[in-house]
Amino acid sequence: MLQARAHSGDASRYRGFAVKGLRVLGLGAALLALPGGSAVANDGQGEHGDKASKRTHCETPEPLAVLFIGNSYMIMNQLPDLVAALGEHAGVELRTELLAMGGKNFEYHLESRKTAKKLAEREWDYVILQSHSLDTLRNRKGFLAAGQALVERVRKAGAEPLLFETWARKADASIYRFGKYGYTPGEMQAKVRDGYAELSRRTGAEVIEVGEAWMAASARAPEIDLYASDNNHPGKPGSYLAANVVFAALTDLNPVDNVMPLLDLDAAQSRVLQKQAAAIIQPECASF
Repeated sequence: MLQARAHSGDASRYRGFAVKGLRVLGLGAALLALPGGSAVANDGQGEHGDKASKRTHCETPEPLAVLFIGNSYMIMNQLPDLVAALGEHAGVELRTELLAMGGKNFEYHLESRKTAKKLAEREWDYVILQSHSLDTLRNRKGFLAAGQALVERVRKAGAEPLLFETWARKADASIYRFGKYGYTPGEMQAKVRDGYAELSRRTGAEVIEVGEAWMAASARAPEIDLYASDNNHPGKPGSYLAANVVFAALTDLNPVDNVMPLLDLDAAQSRVLQKQAAAIIQPECASF
């Protein structure tokens, strides 16, 4: 049974979840709340960034078919391929595919014939839905309406919909100059979080808290620049972090000591990002 996850200042339906048949952990007391509501892995929590974990050995889950629907945030560094590669190294088969186009949002994918066609191509276990990074800020009504319709369409296709929470722009991005979407990344992330939380409340779809992991990792390890040169899209470290968050959410497996570095990241950087993903998702399993 899925368990609600406490979120600082937010009564949303953000939750921990995992593949069918695996027990789920909530966010738990092992996380430290940041002013912006994110959780950061504490070095004092242990090598895995999670002192509350039972280090459970779990049965290897059955192969999962996962469709990613989004835009350039998923296209950059081929996020679905990264998730599949992490699964392969951990011994779990994640059959991932991507339906994405740069700059697009939920409304585009709802109206696109490609979406219906792709959903009908195979029996998907999960469909991960990501909208434009500013959609919750400048098009909230459309974001909620189209998001709700997409969730319903995914369920009618027999799959479980998951919501991919995006991240705020980098601190020196020009978007903060006039404060329309907040003057800081923390303020912008709070608005993004609220939008996905509202969609989750309306639909019951789970939120994969990539944005929260992103903000927490930026606070814990500012020397690791998660962004590409445009202060918006993910650089290699950002995509690796996102992949680990999605991987942990799908498999309920702690990525620390179970997955490999990718995208030419060194072992130390990779471990920091793995630990942050584990701190946000709180996976139950230490190994398969």
